[in-house]
Amino acid sequence: MRRSGAGLSAVVFGLFLLTGCGGGGGRSDGAGAPADKIPPKLSAINSPGGATLGPKSALVVTFDEPVQPQTLILGGTMAPESDGGVWSSSAAKPSEKTHSASGLGNDRLTIGPKSAWSGGADRTLSINVQDLAGNPIQTVQLSYTIDIDLPTASAMPPNGSPLAKGEAITLLFSKSMQPSTLSLGGDLGATSDGGVWSTTTRADDTVTLRPGATWPIGAQTLTVGATDTLGNEMAPLLLTLSIVEEVLHVSPAGDDANDGTKANPKKTISAAIAEGVNLNLVPVAVLVSEGTYSVDSGGPSPTQVVLAEGVSLYGGYSADFSRRDPSAQTAVIQDLGADAASSGNPHRAIEAGSGITPSTVVDGFTVIGGAGPYSSGIFNHDGGAPTLTGNSINGGRGSIQSIGIQNNASSPSIRNNTIRGGGGESSHGIFNTASSPTVENNIVDGGQGTTSYGVRNLSSSPLIRNNTVRGGSGGAASYGVYNVSSAPAIRGNTLHGGGGSSNSTGLYNNASSPTVENNTIYGGSGGNNSMGIFSSSGAPLIRSNTVDGGEGGLSYGILNQISFATIRNNAVSGGRGRSLSQGILNNGGAPVIQNNTINGGSGSFSYGILNESASPTIENNLVFTSGNGTRYCIVETTSNADPVSLRNNDLFDCPAALYGDEGFTNKLTSIDAVNALADTAAGGNVSIDPAFVDKDGADEDLNTLADNDWHLSSASPAAVTEGGLDLSNDFTDDKEGVTRTLPQSIGAYERD
Repeated sequence: MRRSGAGLSAVVFGLFLLTGCGGGGGRSDGAGAPADKIPPKLSAINSPGGATLGPKSALVVTFDEPVQPQTLILGGTMAPESDGGVWSSSAAKPSEKTHSASGLGNDRLTIGPKSAWSGGADRTLSINVQDLAGNPIQTVQLSYTIDIDLPTASAMPPNGSPLAKGEAITLLFSKSMQPSTLSLGGDLGATSDGGVWSTTTRADDTVTLRPGATWPIGAQTLTVGATDTLGNEMAPLLLTLSIVEEVLHVSPAGDDANDGTKANPKKTISAAIAEGVNLNLVPVAVLVSEGTYSVDSGGPSPTQVVLAEGVSLYGGYSADFSRRDPSAQTAVIQDLGADAASSGNPHRAIEAGSGITPSTVVDGFTVIGGAGPYSSGIFNHDGGAPTLTGNSINGGRGSIQSIGIQNNASSPSIRNNTIRGGGGESSHGIFNTASSPTVENNIVDGGQGTTSYGVRNLSSSPLIRNNTVRGGSGGAASYGVYNVSSAPAIRGNTLHGGGGSSNSTGLYNNASSPTVENNTIYGGSGGNNSMGIFSSSGAPLIRSNTVDGGEGGLSYGILNQISFATIRNNAVSGGRGRSLSQGILNNGGAPVIQNNTINGGSGSFSYGILNESASPTIENNLVFTSGNGTRYCIVETTSNADPVSLRNNDLFDCPAALYGDEGFTNKLTSIDAVNALADTAAGGNVSIDPAFVDKDGADEDLNTLADNDWHLSSASPAAVTEGGLDLSNDFTDDKEGVTRTLPQSIGAYERD
């Protein structure tokens, strides 16, 4: 049935009355009430625009009336990182949806990050939403700085320092912290009072820890964690402090008649040591403020600092002892002795004799030896074995001999120092005689004597590990490490032969059998000769090193003279000798040379391996040459220089000859001729480019080893990657410790 126009109008009007405020176009609070056309407003926000937020901070936005969650639109640089927001009600009855009272319904929005806000300034967020009547809010525009910087903390006393058993530890944070988040661990955390917070430059940036009764004596640990007020959690602070019975103080402004407290310090270090002994309490720490403390080890009444067992010395404190930084607040112990002396009784600034053990520490000083004929910065003798850490030590001005640290029948612990030899006829960074010290993480320079030595060992067996050692600038010769009748363990160091005007050698071995592993060894720049490693007599183990012959007139990667060295898994270059370079020279003896990668260098005459009156074993090596001169892979200079074994080597890029048999007249240019040699056990050798990853490195210079990558690549031929002898009965890994698999690769690096 068709309705009339008047009837249809009545139906529509009735529907309007029934729907009331439920439509999207308007809302009334009761029958006949006017439609709501008032847009919602922001009534509260926990962090207003312009504030600084943390990476996990949440924004809580409250509107003045309920809104429709489905109409929410977030914009700005923070929107993609947000969780989209979570709605709630600020009212006691969240189920109510009408606007009968302010704050009922979905009127609160909490916006957090999905994981974390990105840091930076001017990070923006915009909010758009409609109320229940469809009225849109005026866009809310917000801008924040997001602080993601982690707080840090410094400690007084600093890490590695002494602390009296009843003294407090003060921690200063870089930001205001939440005290409730403080976590303490380690030995000292468990025995502390939990800490008292205070303000130094900003609220709650300082906490003071005191012992419950007393701290336990000895080396004790403390770990500290906390979160700043924006929720950034610090990386844990790890401290090791030496807890002592008593602390004494020394200052240039002090008086030896004083009691040695912070307020009344002693004037001399020797007086403080004597006071520490008189206390009859060990251990004792002597804190020394910045300044110069002169001593005189000569004359009838010498005044050098003589260590006493259990009394340790710590330098580098500020004048008021509130800070410690040995590099900025220098405490200098300088010897002025200049009269007669001897090598066994040199002028010295510090001395440790019988009865001194590693529990006696010298830390944070600049030490300068005296003058006269013989001088040493520190002289350890008759079993004296202190711990020497964090010092800068100079051997002084001895005209015959100067030594940074001299050890005679002593075995100190020498760690994290900078040591230099001084001048004179011979200068030494460290000189060990009948000693077995531990030498770790130091920077050592041989000085500027006529002959200079970084570390010299005579009848000694030290551990030399993770140091940077340079031979110095000897007027005649310079040596990085020099061994005579010694058997040191030399591991993980960088050894440099120095700049001797005549000769320079990275590592020199005479009648010695050191273990030489994982070092980088450079022959230096000797005017006549430079050698990475020189070995005469003895049976050194030379394994997994990078060896460069240097840039002397004649340069040698490794020179064996009547040597029985074992040479395995090394990368060796003969260097840049101006007239001649050799990867390995064997002059007498019977060295074993296996699985090395050897470049003869770039001299006018370049030899990978040269044998003179020697009987070497040469197996599984990659041997090649470089430069523009005359180039041989392997040469025998005489008829009595035949290898015992010449097997499974790769000889390549040697234009003059792959092998010079019994001199330079019989030049073998084919690998078949090499394998057919009748006077040696030859076989399995190849001549093929091994396809290194990057033969000459980024600088395209084959003779700078640092950036050359001599690993075998995916393009390396199987004749190289699987062409080696099975030497697994003798060793099972390659230069980098990778397990060698069968069939083994040729060269220093294994590739499966």
